[in-house]
Amino acid sequence: MASGQHWPSAVLSQQLAYPLSTMILQGQTPAPPVPEKTKETIMDNPPPYTLDPERSGTIRSTRALATIERKPTAPLASVCQVSPDSILSASFQKFGFLVIDCNGCPGTYYIDPSTPAHGEGPTIKTRYGRWKKGKSKKKKGVVDSGPHASFQTRSGNMKLQLGSTLNPDTPTSSRSLEGSEERANIFIGTRKGKVEVTLLPREAMPSGGMTTKRPFIGLDVFSRSGDVIMYLPETFSGVVRVESVKGEMRFLPALTEGMRVLKNTERETMFTLGDGQGDLCEIFTRKGRIVLGVAGRDALKEEGGFWRKLFSR
Repeated sequence: MASGQHWPSAVLSQQLAYPLSTMILQGQTPAPPVPEKTKETIMDNPPPYTLDPERSGTIRSTRALATIERKPTAPLASVCQVSPDSILSASFQKFGFLVIDCNGCPGTYYIDPSTPAHGEGPTIKTRYGRWKKGKSKKKKGVVDSGPHASFQTRSGNMKLQLGSTLNPDTPTSSRSLEGSEERANIFIGTRKGKVEVTLLPREAMPSGGMTTKRPFIGLDVFSRSGDVIMYLPETFSGVVRVESVKGEMRFLPALTEGMRVLKNTERETMFTLGDGQGDLCEIFTRKGRIVLGVAGRDALKEEGGFWRKLFSR
């Protein structure tokens, strides 16, 4: 139709009875007007999903963003994020990390007692409320102040090799008796997981051939219902205290040869190894069993297999 012609009124009224988007005039489509944003159009054609609440038309995306903002922006540092190879490198590093909900944390870790301690002592709800029910006087524990390293998980198993070290850059004035009286305090806690720890010997033999002594270790292990297997080095010299409310306590043959028992009851045993000074080790569990031995000499042999697991407490 020529540009100068006009539509008949009847034809124009018939065309306007349909939406403008369906009108085709000589192969040309007019620009559709901007529709009003009503509730019905928003529900029929929601905007694309985005985490930005200003650009999103869904309530769910706004709630998801609020949940993300409530989470801490900087997670706690974790030993699991550090490769064991970097810890065993020639350049000593300071470690005093807090590990929570760590799945396994396998590896070898050297703890430097010159690292600032964390907090005021163990957590895991202060060892599942050991000092509740009128026990106002706190029992003497290994870690009186905050530990230099803490490994914690709710239900995961942990298999660790732990040793102590002293950063060569540490000023001599901060050391006491060439580091022999320094103690690296370590806390290991779990609710249901199995814990297996091997303590490394204090005496190290570098490539130069000169024997150096590492700091003492103060180890505090807590498990609510999981088993605790501990292998002490032959150089361990100090006090060991183990307590199990309902579980079994087992001492392997090589360990019993050198232990001097100080206290032995149905649920608690305390003994010394070596000269009885320096190292400290305390293990507590409510329902799990405790097994202690000497690293490299004792080996735990499981007996009964299926039946032991079935009838174990």
